[in-house]
Amino acid sequence: ISVTLMLYVNRIYGMASVNDEDVMTFVKEEDAVDSLLRAQVLEIINGFDYYKGLYGSGKEKKEHIDMAELLERVTFYYDLYIRDMLIRNLEKGQSLVDNGVLDWDLDINR
Repeated sequence: ISVTLMLYVNRIYGMASVNDEDVMTFVKEEDAVDSLLRAQVLEIINGFDYYKGLYGSGKEKKEHIDMAELLERVTFYYDLYIRDMLIRNLEKGQSLVDNGVLDWDLDINR
């Protein structure tokens, strides 16, 4: 879940650095968000060994991934935390720095 959301956020900030006018579509529009999240999940599935080595505990197994459940959970956390953070940061004009996202303030106390 966290790797999927990290890749999604990095892609959004990357898009914003090229074309900040259209990027809000991929943050606010449900169909666009769903499409991009699906693409990120597929990227993780296709590069499973790479992402497992980079971010995993070593115990993960590709065959244990339930795509529908993963997408449902990713979407849940996106709606709960990530969307508002992205909107807030993009409206402030924040994007990426060399080491990643400038502001990961997820406002988890709500």
